[in-house]
Amino acid sequence: MVVQIGSSESMLDEKAILEAYDNQAASLLKVSATTVDPCLVAKYIAIADERVRALFAKKLLAGDVFRGVECAPRSGTAELITVVFEFDCKPGVFCFISPSFAVVVNLHTRHVVSVLDPYVSVEAEEADFGPGGIPILTLERSVSIGIDVDTRFDAGRLCVKVKLKIHTPLGNGSVSLPEVCLGADGVCTSVTTGNTNPFASAQICWRGSQVCVDASIGIKIGGRKFEASGSQCFPLPA
Repeated sequence: MVVQIGSSESMLDEKAILEAYDNQAASLLKVSATTVDPCLVAKYIAIADERVRALFAKKLLAGDVFRGVECAPRSGTAELITVVFEFDCKPGVFCFISPSFAVVVNLHTRHVVSVLDPYVSVEAEEADFGPGGIPILTLERSVSIGIDVDTRFDAGRLCVKVKLKIHTPLGNGSVSLPEVCLGADGVCTSVTTGNTNPFASAQICWRGSQVCVDASIGIKIGGRKFEASGSQCFPLPA
């Protein structure tokens, strides 16, 4: 789809950009609601995210040229899809790293795991390799987090146990945080694993009919340290 924003004689306007973006998102929703194509579904999940919306507008306001949105070849964890927003440098300017960015989407939980800006895709045959045949330039850009929760009510309190997963090119890890109990709606608490590997922390909040988790996890593998963070809300049991 091609969208014209304003006139060629005028500068891009943020309001016009966001209105056009929202119109395109609405059109994509209609299509993605009737498809089984995982790439198309992942595109909508990414585009519906407020962080992506704001970053897209920022790129256009900076003069970067939008070329399209595609899904990167899938590898590793089956439920994760990387949606790439392709941009070129603004006219008259050259750059060694394109202003493209990518959004890692979890199809199972239907949420955005992370936003990678800038995004650099390195083909295996063109990359420099480290120990184990891992492309050096893509190590930090291929890290993602997974969040799962177990919830129960105990004497009016909401008790939550969070399990975090981290996926890296050198290996994966998981850790379960200690169970915490929240006394009332609107209450938040923090929990951490301490000095472990993987190491993790999370803020857990009771918000009406949901429990929301803002978490981070890190792991040390082969002398390297990888970290990922994310947030997600889960419905409470009936």
